Amino acid sequence: MCARERIRFAPVPSDFAAVLEQRCQLLLDAQSAYSDAMRAYDAHWSAMAGFRVGELYQKLHEELMQVPAPKSADSAGKRQLFEGAMRLRYSILLDKAKAMMDHTVAMGIEPASSPLVAQSPPGAGHHRAGHPVGARRAGSAAIHPGTTASRAR
Repeated sequence: MCARERIRFAPVPSDFAAVLEQRCQLLLDAQSAYSDAMRAYDAHWSAMAGFRVGELYQKLHEELMQVPAPKSADSAGKRQLFEGAMRLRYSILLDKAKAMMDHTVAMGIEPASSPLVAQSPPGAGHHRAGHPVGARRAGSAAIHPGTTASRAR
């Protein structure tokens, strides 16, 4: 367990905002470090780094969704409102996780833009589904470095 995962939200810390800020800063620091691995042009480590960053965003979201409603949410309606507000407020974390995962997958799908695929040995041009590398489903868009999921659509 790394430092950013040791910062927990259960029980809810009295200085929640400061603890959340600290956890987010550690996540951003990790993303920066993992980005170095992603730029190393080693398919294995690039994929592992991209997956790990996505996983960190997803774990943070999961932990935040476990924060209990405040005591002032004394009815089912107020608890639902609290949960909805939390889901809306922190949905960006899932968006970031998805963008990282999409980018990781796109590294193996876009041969023209991926040095990882360009360096692949001959005969490695098909992924498990049997479709040629670079083939896309209709309407799909690859996520490239510096592109967010919303900009790619």
